[in-house]
Amino acid sequence: PIEGLSSGAEIAVDGGYAYVVDYDMGMGIIDVDPPESVHPVQLLDLPGSEKDVAVEDGVAYVAGYSEGLHMVDVSIPGAAQLLNTLPLPIYANQVSISNGHAYISDYRAGIVVADVDPLMEAHISGEVYTPGSPYRVLVQDGLAYVTNVGSNYTTDVGENLQIIDVTPGEAAEVVGYFGPMDFDFGLALDGGYIYYGLSTGGFVVIDIQDPTNPTLVQTVETIGKLRGIYIEQGYAYVAGNMDGLHIVDIDPLASAHLVKTVDPSNERAYDVCVDGGYAFVAYDDVGLVIMDVDPPEDAHVVKEVESYYGGFSVVVEGGYAYMAGGSGGLLIIDIDPVESAYIFNVVNYPSMFARDISVADGYAYVAGSDDGLFIIDIDPIEIAHTVGQVDSVDSALGIAVDDGVAYVAAGGLRIIELW
Repeated sequence: PIEGLSSGAEIAVDGGYAYVVDYDMGMGIIDVDPPESVHPVQLLDLPGSEKDVAVEDGVAYVAGYSEGLHMVDVSIPGAAQLLNTLPLPIYANQVSISNGHAYISDYRAGIVVADVDPLMEAHISGEVYTPGSPYRVLVQDGLAYVTNVGSNYTTDVGENLQIIDVTPGEAAEVVGYFGPMDFDFGLALDGGYIYYGLSTGGFVVIDIQDPTNPTLVQTVETIGKLRGIYIEQGYAYVAGNMDGLHIVDIDPLASAHLVKTVDPSNERAYDVCVDGGYAFVAYDDVGLVIMDVDPPEDAHVVKEVESYYGGFSVVVEGGYAYMAGGSGGLLIIDIDPVESAYIFNVVNYPSMFARDISVADGYAYVAGSDDGLFIIDIDPIEIAHTVGQVDSVDSALGIAVDDGVAYVAAGGLRIIELW
């Protein structure tokens, strides 16, 4: 072990060397090539508490918590030296580098983008303040709608729904807030309204036609917590956590009422998608449950597709259901016909924990928690495979894709140009 360095909070490997940061112990540099003769090279003292490190082109970028972003010359690993420190308006907890920019996140305050090319003139080029823990994101007409369940998945933050103008992405800014309310996880967007789940049960309908002034329109009661929600032809389909699928008639909103509850499992219903008269419900520790919901009042289960790791999010397109299956990765399920639905293909990565998914133009985009964004080529579907991975700075929990841009809920809103 390196003297003075304990267990090592974060590590980055580049060019045969491992760069380790461990809170107040500075940055350790370890020669790991060959692995059988690993040995320490240098321990560099740095100001502040070191939380994360990323290495690119001979420079180590260290998130220094209250001290900002440290830029360290590691071109000669045994003679590493601090080049520059950029003060930040947030606590620097995590850092990622891409195309001459550093993306630094604070678990409670969003993301700061710093232009680090050239290093000695590093400066802040943009920031999006998103208090709490952003969890879901939807995008429509140049606006991103980001849900916030507070710190550590509580609901203690005043602005639970944040509306962000993302055109252009480099100048993204929050233009509207809504809250505080006791919000949970579910989120849907339909016809100028946001449907947002309550942790106490049910959901609220918020008018967002004026994004700078979102207003409450209606509160709809259902049983239990709400995890996912989907709007289709005047009905809200609600994944009700331990209470199954609720179908709510919302036309008109003023007299919204529960039509049917289908509860085939004692596990958590996390998400729902409706297509062709069927509801596809992602269940924790079960997998995909398919229900015939036409007509809604006679809704019933027609098929269960079991998955060892269960499901967290589901999208249906072109005769297939794409399910984010946690440690099971991306599950591609053939649903034509639904009565004989089965797992057709699985795309996984050793440390991926698939939380959310978006499908567009022959690709599946998976929010993979601590491993960031995964880009999976699904055309042809028989040989679906990962073609890209993007570090999202913080844990990637939600994903939306619109017009060649990915919007990732990861300690703030991360905007990634795809092509």
